[in-house]
Amino acid sequence: MRQMRGEPPVYDKVRLEAALERIDKRIDCADFDLAFALRFYRLGAGTEQDRRRIRDSALRFRYWHDEPGAETDGMVFHGENHPLLFNGDRLIAGNLWPDEVFTNTGMKGREQAITGRRLCLAWLDKIEAKAMRSS
Repeated sequence: MRQMRGEPPVYDKVRLEAALERIDKRIDCADFDLAFALRFYRLGAGTEQDRRRIRDSALRFRYWHDEPGAETDGMVFHGENHPLLFNGDRLIAGNLWPDEVFTNTGMKGREQAITGRRLCLAWLDKIEAKAMRSS
């Protein structure tokens, strides 16, 4: 809403730092924190150091359960919302940094974006089919 009114994004350094810490530790709901950080980045908010930190965290992130990472990292990949959010994050991050290597998988950003889009569409198809069966 602020952007639509031509106002600058709210810069909440404390919230950003807390979100990046949860992203880097890969705790449950880090996918929500990454969505916040990616939006923060896309709006051009924060300092150049903040923006580098967001980029670095996004490039290291584990975007799905089939990617390398500890099974004990605490992230929940199943449920109604997490699949769409993880893969939406992957799509956005991949589009933001198409030529960068995402170090957790070795994939380039454009590959991450393609995978994220495919998995988002699959999730939407599954939810739509479920809704059609129940109506």
